[in-house]
Amino acid sequence: MLGTAVVASGCDGCIRLEDYTLVPASDGGASGTSTGTSTSTGVGGQDVCGETGAAVMVALPATTEAFDDCTAGAGDGFDVLAFETTRGRCLARQRIALTSGPLPDMPPRVSVAFDDTTVIAGTLQGSTLELPNDCSSGAGIPVAAAGAVDAAWVAWLRLDADGLCTERVRVVSTDATGRLRVTGLRRTHGQTVVAGYLDGGGALRLDDATVSAPGGAFALRFSAQGALEPSPSFEGTGDDRFLGVGAIGTTSLVSGSLRYEDPGCHGCTGVSDVANPADACPMGTGGSGGTGGMMGQGGTGGSTNDAHNAALLAWPPGETCGRLGTHGRDGVLDDAQLGVHANGVQNLGECRGAFVGGAGRSTWPLDRLDDTTSLFDAGGPGSDAFIFGTRGSSTLDCVSGMGFDFSLRATPSIVDATAWGHRVVAARCRPQALASIFAVDAAGGRLDIHRCADGSCSEADASIPLASGADGQLVLLGADRDRVSWHGVLAPVAIPQTTLDGRVVGDGGDHLSADGRDRLYAIFTTTGPLQRVNFEDGFCEDLPQGAPAGTWLLALDPDGFSDRAMCRWAVFLRP
Repeated sequence: MLGTAVVASGCDGCIRLEDYTLVPASDGGASGTSTGTSTSTGVGGQDVCGETGAAVMVALPATTEAFDDCTAGAGDGFDVLAFETTRGRCLARQRIALTSGPLPDMPPRVSVAFDDTTVIAGTLQGSTLELPNDCSSGAGIPVAAAGAVDAAWVAWLRLDADGLCTERVRVVSTDATGRLRVTGLRRTHGQTVVAGYLDGGGALRLDDATVSAPGGAFALRFSAQGALEPSPSFEGTGDDRFLGVGAIGTTSLVSGSLRYEDPGCHGCTGVSDVANPADACPMGTGGSGGTGGMMGQGGTGGSTNDAHNAALLAWPPGETCGRLGTHGRDGVLDDAQLGVHANGVQNLGECRGAFVGGAGRSTWPLDRLDDTTSLFDAGGPGSDAFIFGTRGSSTLDCVSGMGFDFSLRATPSIVDATAWGHRVVAARCRPQALASIFAVDAAGGRLDIHRCADGSCSEADASIPLASGADGQLVLLGADRDRVSWHGVLAPVAIPQTTLDGRVVGDGGDHLSADGRDRLYAIFTTTGPLQRVNFEDGFCEDLPQGAPAGTWLLALDPDGFSDRAMCRWAVFLRP
């Protein structure tokens, strides 16, 4: 988990954490100034280019590594660490202790924004963790699964003179036999959105009260006081998934993959931009969402034989579901389209958005009624990554095909290799998308980037060489509507994997974020001696070729260097 933050007292953007990698520096809000030399500003839900935050926040399994004056805690669990953005010096460290059972296999997600409240969410599998002391009583707060097979917890922590204390905690559990995964967390303007999926489906319970019917993907929104607000229910066939949470202004963006492509199947407004879609909602007409904190009961429907489609939910405050868009093609049954992550910026009457994921085998348009929004037709049997860029004068433009600007399709040259876009940052200070792509089984090949814009497509906009002898590879790049401006490859990297419609997809958390000046931060775990491809060697002394296997935190320049990735600094976190 990683994110940029401004450490302060009662400021806008006081501390920001966010997912198994990084958290953005600003969500928007009133302007504010930190107690140090850094500032973070936001204006009424707009995302503006501002000063670099003071800290990068990371959450990872507890480590005994020494970081400057940040001493390690005792026992097992998870460490939350803050690193200075300019040089990578450790500023603060806190332990979430494991008190019984196995260590959960995924570090918690963390999101911090605009006041002294930090939100953390994680999963439990027969474990008990102890959160920081209760802000009122001073006693430690245990969280456990309460007899359920799997559980997730959401805790609101407050930063005070003594560090972090816990204001409240909610536990979401299930009696299902499948896995409950929290894949995304975002706190924006006081509201917290938690997203994930139940692998195999099952009912969700919040503090022992059932809040959803059986389903796969879930999204829950909590108020600033921790109360569950009316939220949509996504009742697919039990294998639908949400894979990320982002934001544009005050609107949360929840992305994933749904088999039922009609938004009405899920009680949402919106549009299905799926080419040759299956019948919509034959088993029901859909619901409109619940009241009084209960989760809405969306209808079931759609053909069980159609493919999964990339989904993007734009969820403004005060609405039960908001606008749901589904994108893809149902021509091949095992051809899953994945909407993994989306993000945007809004400033001075203009918005820019970016949407990344897995393209599947077929070509398909972002807007079904406009062929000029289609991805490049790369052909072949492979599963590719996509990046869509949007632009417009409203949030709606930037979360739909209405504001289509450009698209990239990243195709591995190795037959049967798989690639997908995993995280994206819509840059604040430049019209650019900063993104990460995972590639599996593509060692020794390349990643060919195909661009479409203004109604035409290029055969090969860029060709990114991949490392040899590495099954998992992480590609970092900056791109706009004109070109891929820089890229770099890190390998071999660990990629938590699962499958959807027969294709490999990532199951990790956020590993990418940027601060108010678009400096990029990445967290990754290598499984062998490091291979770097297309990195500017003169600026990567902290991350040398052949560096030992382990988890690293890396800061990058947002503009690269002569088309190559340029390091600012790197910190070795744990072996």
